[in-house]
Amino acid sequence: MRKELYKYQQEVVDRATESTALFWDMGLGKTITSLEIFKKFYDKKEVDNLFVMCPISMIDEWCREFENQLGMKAIKYKDLINKAYKARVDIITYMNNIGIHCVVLNYDMVWRINDYHWISPRWMLICDESHRIKNTGSKIGKYMKFLKVRTKYKICLTGTPQSQGYIDYYNQLYFLDKIDMSMSFFKDRYCFYEDKVFNGIKIKQLAGYKNVGEFESLYLSQCEFLKIQRVYDDIIKYHTIEIPTTNEYQRVLKDRVIYFDGDGKVVSNRVEIDGYLKGEGNSIVEEHKYLDNPGAYRYGLRMLLNSEYKLKWVEDFLDGYDKRVVIFYNYNVELDSLRKLLEKMKRPYSVYNGGEKDFTNFKENENGVCLCNYQSGSVGINDLVISNIFIAYSPSDNYINWEQAKKRIDRHGQEHTPIYYFLSSGLENRIYHSLSVGKNFDDRVFVEEMDSDLIK
Repeated sequence: MRKELYKYQQEVVDRATESTALFWDMGLGKTITSLEIFKKFYDKKEVDNLFVMCPISMIDEWCREFENQLGMKAIKYKDLINKAYKARVDIITYMNNIGIHCVVLNYDMVWRINDYHWISPRWMLICDESHRIKNTGSKIGKYMKFLKVRTKYKICLTGTPQSQGYIDYYNQLYFLDKIDMSMSFFKDRYCFYEDKVFNGIKIKQLAGYKNVGEFESLYLSQCEFLKIQRVYDDIIKYHTIEIPTTNEYQRVLKDRVIYFDGDGKVVSNRVEIDGYLKGEGNSIVEEHKYLDNPGAYRYGLRMLLNSEYKLKWVEDFLDGYDKRVVIFYNYNVELDSLRKLLEKMKRPYSVYNGGEKDFTNFKENENGVCLCNYQSGSVGINDLVISNIFIAYSPSDNYINWEQAKKRIDRHGQEHTPIYYFLSSGLENRIYHSLSVGKNFDDRVFVEEMDSDLIK
């Protein structure tokens, strides 16, 4: 179902040119605004199709948003290739036959595809989280210089266009045809360097910028910047992110039985399960059937929703957002996964649960992350108000804990609009529904919901 644009979004659509940069804060609706810009030029018969490049975790969301907002068909690039090949027709013929107007591809694959002859001047290109193309020396950064000449209709979307200063804008503006100079000329004109010595080797290091007023006037004035503070009461606060389930989850759901090892972890390896059923000794020590023990079965299903898909979404989000974030979780296995991710990303974080209660890294670093357990962190703390971003890595089963957890960032002292991201996968769809009507999601409710298509 199409979402109505807010006034500030419609104003941007109305004044948008063929090449647009939406450098807006998180939660201000960059996606639907960019889709309406495409629709504007589509209705004017200037473009026919849209090609979206985005993080891999956002592919499904882009397809859904395109179809819901514009009522036209979208397809993943890999599915398009496979289906066109099976139909023995070229890409454009297949799209025209089926009525497809949007193709979505993740950044990691963009530079691996050699042939983009099918992208004509009547296509529009969208770079979501465009800060990923800012490095002129990276493979994707270099490849964008090739793609940019395919069409003049292009949009860049990101809430963090720069982290090192004006130099990060260069490749994004170059892609949009808003800047026409080489990188060396840009550095001579707008950057100044100092000589530094490392291990006896003398190198030049970026020390600052010059002619800043000129750069902002000539180039940044062509971009759309929007901060949350400017539209405090005029934004979408709640975002439900649909996360796909794994094959292991689907198998357990189908078999209606779940197995645990001695450490209480779910065993999903088919070989081990078959061996256990044959009486062979292995790591499996517990077997719980849905009807015999719905509580244990429900717990196991939730463990299987702590998937690589969820972690990838969190990684992509944090990669594009360099301010404080609060993440609420339920189980230790989720905490362990999130810890490993943050350490891999070298992102400072604090943990608040029954065993750890330390906000130091979260408070002392502007990009700090706080991992909060619902049972311990949903009441009695005011320290989280310095962030306005709340991510529910998984929902609480308890309605009171859920409501109180959300209030940790929506209270006195909050200077920005709180924005919530609810990660929802399989069974969690029904948990969110139960919470929305004020009910705990206990074993009784679980049994009632077991046959719902929404838990699959």
